[in-house]
Amino acid sequence: MDDNVVDNEFDQESEDIEYAGFWIRVGAALIDSLILAPLVALEIYNKITLHSVSVLVAGTTLAMLYKPYLEYTRGATIGKQLLNLRVITEEYGALTLNHAVLRYMPWFISAFFGLMLGFEYYSAGEYADSFLDISIQTQDSFWNKLNAMYAFVFLAIVVVVAFDPRKQGLHDKIAQTYVIKD
Repeated sequence: MDDNVVDNEFDQESEDIEYAGFWIRVGAALIDSLILAPLVALEIYNKITLHSVSVLVAGTTLAMLYKPYLEYTRGATIGKQLLNLRVITEEYGALTLNHAVLRYMPWFISAFFGLMLGFEYYSAGEYADSFLDISIQTQDSFWNKLNAMYAFVFLAIVVVVAFDPRKQGLHDKIAQTYVIKD
């Protein structure tokens, strides 16, 4: 079977569907975070040593492509695949590119704020010697404050999964998707 095709053996009332709950999805996200950790380490190294806007943009772009690309082409990120989860449309089919991008919007907003914070950091020209110095230098930044406020919105977007009967977060509802146990 093609990896981008989901069997349409399910109907909406089917007992065959088991929606993936909050904690298993958190587990998948933690696995994905470990996979993306080298990019985070590169970003920290870049801010302390390289001071390269190109590395900032390349790293952020790669991290931003990870989730929507894999969910579109494989039906799941590596974390979801390892936990036997799959993202499908509300029609129980494979995600289109539009579904994958819409699902990713909460993460995109967060990445955008991080990118703007990075641009601001590099434009200041005063570079840090440690991760703690970076935190101190950026703590009063508009983008840092906006990102901190957005963290509460992001939390609300994903925590809805725990209370929804079909385990949809707001991002799933907007994109018209489900995460199911495969």
